[in-house]
Amino acid sequence: MRIFLLVIFSFCSVMKIEAQQSYADSLQHEFLYAKEDSTKTMALYRLAWYYSLLYPDSALYYADKLIQFSSQENYLPAKVLGYICKGEALDRVASYPEALEAAFQGLELAKTLPAHRTFATGRAYSLIGHVYNMTGNDKEAVGYFHSALGLLEASHEYAEDLCLARFSMSFSMLNTGNKDSAMYYV
Repeated sequence: MRIFLLVIFSFCSVMKIEAQQSYADSLQHEFLYAKEDSTKTMALYRLAWYYSLLYPDSALYYADKLIQFSSQENYLPAKVLGYICKGEALDRVASYPEALEAAFQGLELAKTLPAHRTFATGRAYSLIGHVYNMTGNDKEAVGYFHSALGLLEASHEYAEDLCLARFSMSFSMLNTGNKDSAMYYV
């Protein structure tokens, strides 16, 4: 069952990535020529997220650049997303302690946001849950995923983040022996 879930997730991820090969080029162009700082930060965020699936080293580069740029511009929402992207990239290369550190930094900052707090906090909880899942701490992961799912559902922002959190929750449920719950979250 775990292999079946992993195959579905991998297939969906690869299909989305293959459809967006020129996407990274357009984002790099957008960052270089944007006149507004908010446009630059969103381009960096999208680059970090895009590369996190295939090229974690590039994702780390853009996440660090996003954190640095958003710190200079005092743009807290982008800084939160930078830490989350950094945590995701570190998770992909199995640097779990560093991934958790970045995720918790993002979480603490997300809790202070005046807007988009629900979504950013949900993303951070989801990342923390995923790292705990990858390290075999499934009971810990389930708690963070429950928090993440509630927040991501309430935010109504990005459906793919909610989908990934549900999918990851299904792995944790499967690992804890809750097959029916795993199928529910799939």
